[in-house]
Amino acid sequence: MLRLLTSFILLLPTFYSVGQDKPGTILWEVSKTSVNDTSYLFGTFHEVNPYFFLSLSNSVKKLEQVDILFVEESAADTEMASEESVQLNYWTVERWDSILSENQKQIFESFVEQAEDQDYYNLPPNVLALNLTKLYITYFCDIQDRESYESMDSFIEQSASDKSIEVQSLDENQMNILLRSSLSSTSEEDSAYITGGIELMTKMLNDDLSGCQFVEDYKELNIDYQLAREDYGNPFELTERNDKWMPILNEAFKENSCFVAVGLRHLMYKQGLVQQLRGLGYSVEPISTR
Repeated sequence: MLRLLTSFILLLPTFYSVGQDKPGTILWEVSKTSVNDTSYLFGTFHEVNPYFFLSLSNSVKKLEQVDILFVEESAADTEMASEESVQLNYWTVERWDSILSENQKQIFESFVEQAEDQDYYNLPPNVLALNLTKLYITYFCDIQDRESYESMDSFIEQSASDKSIEVQSLDENQMNILLRSSLSSTSEEDSAYITGGIELMTKMLNDDLSGCQFVEDYKELNIDYQLAREDYGNPFELTERNDKWMPILNEAFKENSCFVAVGLRHLMYKQGLVQQLRGLGYSVEPISTR
């Protein structure tokens, strides 16, 4: 699905450091002449085997050197959010049937029957697409030698806590953000998520791994950050969330050495953290993960 979502990209020029679109790393060093401490950006892949992080020795080392770890949402905040989750009752079988084509209905029904879970019909398109993405990557794409199904972010958070490093959340619960967003989504936006979701259902029903290449690219550090491009389509509210995080990080970097572990896509494109921090006068340079 991550590969599917990149089809939303539109080419538009902006400033960036030439030659850094494909730096062969997911770790970036952040510094500024007026700031005493050095901080780091690390692009996670939430669903990839969390133990992959341990193979990135320099990333582990940098994490252990900082004062604060920033994650999208800490485990404590996730637990609290589950008690205050946004409730939506207007997505039903009938509503889905009213917007799906006959072929899409059949695929949806087959998937729900095989999953033995009718709750998929209660999810709005954007949340359905996200859940299917997680399911496909975790249980179809990255299964070799897998011993844990926790997210990479949670694993990194626990590693920091074990070293008595302070952990802070950058955001509220992503699912609640998406649920609220679904209330104002357009039919065009819903259609894009539905198309991607149905394609994922089809892949899983057919044990089709053709959408897994992005996982391998990530683990091989073969990432194209496309720093001069707009993140056209802005799936899953990425731009708004990046904009919200920037003042938090800017203030934290002034007083502390920080390790920012967030989904890789938050670092990419013109609206990503790399480019936004550069816009604030920071030097943001790729460094080796190992």
